[in-house]
Parts: sequence; structure tokens; C-alpha cells
Amino acid sequence: MAFFIESKTTPEVEDTKVLEGVELLDTVEVDDTTNFSEMALEAAIEIERMDNLIMEGVGRYELDCIQKGMTAEEIYTEATFETLKEKIKKIFEYAKKWVVSLFAKFTTWLDSYVKGDLAYLKKYEKDIKANAKNLTKERTFKMGLTEEKFLAISAGKAIDLTETTSVVFRDLSTDNDKNQELLAKAKEEAAADQKQFKDWVEVTTVNGEWVAKHVDDIIKVAQLQVSAIKQDANTAAKIIDELQKGALALNPDSTTFVSAIKALAKIKVNASNRRATIYCALVRAAKFSARRMLHACVTAKPAVKESAFEHAELASYFDI
Repeated sequence: MAFFIESKTTPEVEDTKVLEGVELLDTVEVDDTTNFSEMALEAAIEIERMDNLIMEGVGRYELDCIQKGMTAEEIYTEATFETLKEKIKKIFEYAKKWVVSLFAKFTTWLDSYVKGDLAYLKKYEKDIKANAKNLTKERTFKMGLTEEKFLAISAGKAIDLTETTSVVFRDLSTDNDKNQELLAKAKEEAAADQKQFKDWVEVTTVNGEWVAKHVDDIIKVAQLQVSAIKQDANTAAKIIDELQKGALALNPDSTTFVSAIKALAKIKVNASNRRATIYCALVRAAKFSARRMLHACVTAKPAVKESAFEHAELASYFDI
């Protein structure tokens, strides 16, 4: 199982076939200062643009058919809905390209970090473990994630990449009112998920005593391997594939049904993309924090003991 995956519901991928042939997007870039939240927003904007193009195309098609005097039965055929499903498929194809690009760029950036940390540990791990106890509670460190998430990453359980909205494509039907209720529920759950993500990346302050207590966990974060992240990239791509499979398995017979499928596709794909970005944000924050704390351990010195010298005796050294 991939290093950071803990949910039993997440599809496990033991090879990289799901990534083969996926074209990377030039618009996705990752470095020390990348704003992952903005990246997710940019992906959502592009998906919204694709959605609007589908709706625009449907409108133009309907208008053209009506002007030609075609009946509803002639306009909305099985072939019509198959074509619309193919257009919805493009949303999933873009989402997969995006998430694969995200992880590809992230692992490339992370690789240099990992190599540097492993080299540092090879040289200083003994000093780190010996000196960590010298850090005091007055020495503080800011982390870009919660203590809970930092320790979860150390234990290999940072975040489940599966989007968690409970509404699935097979729940949709020809009942438009019911579909709207389901979509409202999915949006609400996705919003709650996003709020939780913000809580996870809150700036947290820990002190030297916390570092000394968790020095082994900090070392594990520094030792985190890129291969584990690549395995989770497989999982993220596979999740998009499974969402696409669920959406395209449906056989809509009306444009309102198609709209419901498209709307749920947007919700679930955007939720999945946000999970991928928060995953990268958490790992990067943990790596940054681990490096700072390990460097502090190397240079930590024992507290200077107060001298027993009685300063009152100083006066005896002067004749003036």
C-alpha cells in the first residue's frame, strides 16, 4: 500500500501503468513557494470553463435543431447523449492530466530535498539524537501544519487521497428534484472537507521540549522517500479513473440528467484535486519543518549552569 494511504476504500495501485502516456501540463509548476490552494482553484476554473463550453454547445445544437423543425425525439437521441458523455469525459481526462502533472512536478522538486536531508542525516544523525535534549521550551519552531498531521506523516498516514463526498454517480436518476438534493448534499460535504483542509495547514508553534520528545518522528519525516509519493500519485490518478468509470456507466435520457452527471463530476473531481494539493502542501510543510528542527538539534548546547561564585565577594578585589 502507498506510504501515505490509510483508507481501506482507496483503490490500491501496485504499478505505474495508470500513469503511462499521460501528458504533463505546462501550467502546473511546483517549487518552494508554490501556493497549492491557488493551484487547485486554477484547476477548478479550467474545469468550469470546460463545463460552460459543454453547456454552450448543447444550447447551440438545440437551437439549430429547432430552427430546422426537428422534434424532441429527433434532437435527443441515444447518439446525442453518447456524444454528451464523451464531452463530460474530457473533464475527467483534464483532471487526470492535472493531478499526474502535480505529483510529477512535486516529486521532482522533493527529490532534491530528500537527497539533501538523507546526506545531512548520514553526517549528523548521532549529533541530532545526542543534542536534542538540550533544546528548551523557550526555543520555538513554527510549522505550516498541525502537530497531529506532522506526526501522521511521520507514521505514514497523512491523508487519504479519496474524495469523501458520499453521493456517487449511481445515485443519480431521471428524477431531477432528487438529483438536485443529491448535488446540494455533495456540495455541502465538499465544502466541509475544504474547511478541514484549512485547519490542517494552520501555522502551529512547537517548542524545544516537543522536538526532543519527537526527534525520532522528525527524523522519519526527513527520511521520507520520493518512491512513496510516486505510489500515491498512482492512487490519485486511479481515483480519477474510477470516478470517470462511474459517470460514464450511466445512460442519461434527458439534458437535465446529463447536467446532473456533469455537475457531480465537477464536485467530485474538484474535491479530489483539492485533496491532492493539500497532500502536497502537508508533505512540503513537514519537510520544511523537519529540516529546521534537525538543524537546531545539531547546534543545541547544554544550558550553562549558574556559577556558585558569590558576586558579593567582588567588592573585596577593589581598594577604591
